[in-house]
Order: sequence, then C-alpha cells, then structure tokens
Amino acid sequence: MAQQKPDQKQSKDKTQVLDMPLFPLRSILFPGGQLELQVFEPRYLSLVSECLREDREFGVVFIDSGEETGAPASVHQIGCSARIFNWDSLPNGFLGISVVGGRRFKIIKNWARKEDLQIRADVEWIEAPKMPIPEGFEGLTELLQQALLQKNMEIPQECDDACWMVFRVAEVLPLSDDQKQSLLNEEDPRTQLQQLTDILEKTFN
Repeated sequence: MAQQKPDQKQSKDKTQVLDMPLFPLRSILFPGGQLELQVFEPRYLSLVSECLREDREFGVVFIDSGEETGAPASVHQIGCSARIFNWDSLPNGFLGISVVGGRRFKIIKNWARKEDLQIRADVEWIEAPKMPIPEGFEGLTELLQQALLQKNMEIPQECDDACWMVFRVAEVLPLSDDQKQSLLNEEDPRTQLQQLTDILEKTFN
C-alpha cells in the first residue's frame, strides 16, 4: 500500500490544472468517496503508471455516451479528482487500484491523445464552501447516521458539513447515476440539500 499526494501541473491561474488524464466510468466518484477499479486497457495502464510515477491525480468522469472500453467516450463536464492509495495485481491478470475522491472540477476542454486515445483535459477546480447543516435538514443527518451504523461504520466529524453529508447519503442510498451526477454538478450546498431532499421524497414516498 502507498499514499499519494496531489501534485498537478498548474497553469498561471492556480484554480486551473492543465492536461489532467481522465478515466471515463459508468460510476460516479464523490469527494471523500472511494472506488475499486480493474485496469487492463493499455491507455489506462499508462494513466496509472503516469500518476504513480509523477505523484499526481487523475480525473474520474461519468460517461454521457459511449463505453468504458474502445473508442473514446463522451463525458459529463463535472468530475472528481482521484488519488491512488493502493494497487495490486489481480488473479485475472488485471491491475486493481483503489482510489479516493479529492476535489470536483469542471472540464474547460478535453481531447483524445493521438498515440493511445487516452482522454486528457484542462480543468478548473470547483471550490464548494463549507456550511453547517441548516435548520430543516436535520433528518438527512439522522438518515446518514442510521445508514452508517447499519454498515458498522463510524460517524466522522465531517457529518456536520452540508456538502460532505450530501455526498455520503448519495453513496449509501440507491440513487440513480443521473441523480448522483446532478448532486455532483451543484456548487451551492443549500441547493444540494434541497435537491437531495426532493429526490428522497420522490423515491421513497
């Protein structure tokens, strides 16, 4: 196991990153969340090698149209940076990696690298303000606490941060990928809370 520190190629504008490698997926990664990936295509093995060698993150983006393998897919414009914290060779011959979500970003422009069709992008970071859970949304905190207890997971201190709490609820409940992407897209924590409340009311009532 190894720990990696984010170290991206910055533009003069410190809110931007130039030439970030992207990993298009049919899964959505939230800041603070984790994913287990199996890597076998040469372009993504090259991506992993680059990120480990240069101690940098890559971007996870949800596929809008296309597939995870084969021709480059069309992707949503909002994604999440990913840091590799563990990797190993799997019995099936694939490379298994574990990643944790970092910060959200918006794609400024993206392209497929000619030599291997790996998708790259210039991105800008989305800095969401931290906000305590406002009055009227305490039920979401209780819902998350119950879900974590059922999974025998500890309730961290970040549970009082609105944006963090929205992402954790979205991970543990059976939301659709489109609903998760909508929450990832929204920059205002209060609007995120209302969106999540509306989704839960429509889904479970």
